[in-house]
Amino acid sequence: METEGVFRGKKERIMSVSETLRAATACPVTLEEVRIPRDYIVGEPGDGFRIAMEQLDQARIGIAAHAVGIAQSALDTAVSYAKKRIAFGKPLSRLASVKDRLTEMVMLVETARLATYRAAVDVSTKNSAMAKYLAGRNATAVADHCVQILGGRGLSVNYDAERHYRDARGTQIYGGVTDIQKRLVGHYFLKENNAL
Repeated sequence: METEGVFRGKKERIMSVSETLRAATACPVTLEEVRIPRDYIVGEPGDGFRIAMEQLDQARIGIAAHAVGIAQSALDTAVSYAKKRIAFGKPLSRLASVKDRLTEMVMLVETARLATYRAAVDVSTKNSAMAKYLAGRNATAVADHCVQILGGRGLSVNYDAERHYRDARGTQIYGGVTDIQKRLVGHYFLKENNAL
């Protein structure tokens, strides 16, 4: 950044999350008496916060879609492993406890996918926050199930399960933490029902 009054702090070391975010930099930015030429202003002076908030709805939908992709990949990893791994003389996928876990994973993936589709079709703060909340939370749960199915291998960097877990967890943080998404959903739901 070469703008006078803009100071970038030390780059933060963060948990490595998905390929699309590994190139992102996290660092503190300080602004002191920054002057921006009028031609560089987006919208009208004073509209910046509103514009930023409107863009967050689109960003949340993108993050939700990312989380659905992570969840689907974690499910695919778990199914592939469960079909190949033999325990007690049969594939893991034939064990009742593993079947139950895989079934739970399928339902979590599909719930997140449907919420994300709805948000993409009917864009609103409530729908985008709900999609991000559900998709991030569900992706993390699916990734956790994947790690469990792979057992000790689920913690190894040589298998995709641990990466899925890191990546899924990241979707609950960037773009607004899950607690904020939940509050937004509640606020807009109550507002729609004249309960505020």
